[in-house]
Amino acid sequence: MARQYGRLCTIAATIIVFLVILASINNLQFSRSRFGVPSEAQQQDKKIQNLEQPQSIGTEHYAADSPAEEEDEHAVPPLPAEPEAAVSGEDAEGREEAQTTPTTTSPAAETTTPPSKIIVMGRLMKEDTDWVSQEMTGWQNAIYYVDLPPNVESPTGLRTKMNKAKEATPYLTYIVENYPNFPDVIVFVHAHRKGMPEAWHNDSPNHDAKYMLDALRLETVLDRGYVNLRCNNEVGCPEEIRPFRDPPLEDKHAEHEYPYVYANFFNVSFKEMREEIPVVATQCCAQFAVSKEQMLKKPKSEYERYKTFIEETHLDDDTSGRVLEYMWHIIFGREAVHCENVFESAGIRQDVERPTELLHYQRVVSVVNKEYDL
Repeated sequence: MARQYGRLCTIAATIIVFLVILASINNLQFSRSRFGVPSEAQQQDKKIQNLEQPQSIGTEHYAADSPAEEEDEHAVPPLPAEPEAAVSGEDAEGREEAQTTPTTTSPAAETTTPPSKIIVMGRLMKEDTDWVSQEMTGWQNAIYYVDLPPNVESPTGLRTKMNKAKEATPYLTYIVENYPNFPDVIVFVHAHRKGMPEAWHNDSPNHDAKYMLDALRLETVLDRGYVNLRCNNEVGCPEEIRPFRDPPLEDKHAEHEYPYVYANFFNVSFKEMREEIPVVATQCCAQFAVSKEQMLKKPKSEYERYKTFIEETHLDDDTSGRVLEYMWHIIFGREAVHCENVFESAGIRQDVERPTELLHYQRVVSVVNKEYDL
């Protein structure tokens, strides 16, 4: 009996141990499940499920993986982002530089600098030129005294060697003394500002030179190179000088001498002149604007030669001045006959009635900034 009882106890103890072990295993699985740790069986099932599911690429899934598409067949899938191309070392540096370089203002947005400009004139001691410094603000000026005694200092610091050939001597003196350092626009005018009879040749209300210069269109001077400041054709056009008129007119002394001066200035023969310039014409009266670019088309030596000729010629003041008056436009690149059509050049609109006298107050359309308000 004792042996049988012992066996039963051993069996009972074995069963109890087995049950304890089994309970421990169940408790461990419960704990793993409670804290989100899958069991080995669950892990194996998951692996099998993954093998049965479609593969995915990065974060972009096939259509079958999208719940939205399963719920709505008409939903439009988002376009996949284009993959960035590989950036080489140079491109990467350039891109980095572009990101760090500040943007600059385009040339079109930059403010253009207005042209520099100067008023050049000769004056007698008795003449008043204060209007230039007082009224013509924004302009440089070069005012040459032409009749100062040798021992008298020029108030402007500028003087000519002699008083000859009217305005031609101060004009040429300025060019020679300042070559090649000119402003963008050089305007050559007379000393008197306005009024009759001195300023009769100024095409502006009250014949006022200030009005005339205020209306000067600098961009046209730069474009053309040379612009006459007078529009009216009453004096100088359609013809003023006939170098080989036959028979000659006794009272036209400048016409008589014109061929000799022209031949000297431009190194041509009388025969060539007869063929090239039978007529010379332009609006009077030796007031004009020249661009720096046009001025520099001739070497300084040419202007020096003109100046020396004027100083040494036997021609009197009036004759030599008149000859140059009808030669400036040729010196600065225009044809011998250079007459603006007054109606076209004045820019008169055909649909507006204007008084005839307005012709005297209109500037060449390429020279004016605005129409005059009378």
